[in-house]
Amino acid sequence: MKPTAFTYLLFILVSCQAPTATEQAKNEAETPALKEIQPMTELEEPVDVFEVLNLGWLTTTSGVASNTKDLKSCDWKEEGFFGFYFLIDQEKKGGPVGKLTVHAKDEDGWQFNNKTDEFARIELQTNRIKVWDTIGVGSTKSQLLVFLEPYDITNSDSIIKSQLDNYTAEFTIVGDTVNRLMIERNCKEKNTATNNK
Repeated sequence: MKPTAFTYLLFILVSCQAPTATEQAKNEAETPALKEIQPMTELEEPVDVFEVLNLGWLTTTSGVASNTKDLKSCDWKEEGFFGFYFLIDQEKKGGPVGKLTVHAKDEDGWQFNNKTDEFARIELQTNRIKVWDTIGVGSTKSQLLVFLEPYDITNSDSIIKSQLDNYTAEFTIVGDTVNRLMIERNCKEKNTATNNK
């Protein structure tokens, strides 16, 4: 007996049933939840220096920063010096995906992963590190604007800048997505001038 068109149609309809409650629950459990973006109201440091330097997929090269005129003029650190870490994704086998600049006050000389390192600036071109555990490369422009909502924003098609309490932030937008970012600790002088406006 040869199958008819009705038999094929019946087979297709039976095959296209909605997933059961158990199947739907399993699919939802396997789908990673997206962190809901909220406006930031209290800001700690954008990243924990030691957490970043100890990421398993990350390797670094480091050196003493010589081009930090803008940071050296800050009165938040009168002694010590600035060091930097080029952040390299060792799994992707490419060049640096970011740069972390720190202030070090170790009198015995600076070494990798120095316990006196304090955050000064981070520049990122990777989605594997988030600032404030929320925003990073790959975030959408609308997510970024929600995050920056409580702060003054300068917004153009390709650059979004903002003063975030003790930090200055600059995000490069390509299409509708953050392509690179830079977060820098503000000088006390800049902070005072900004707050007196």
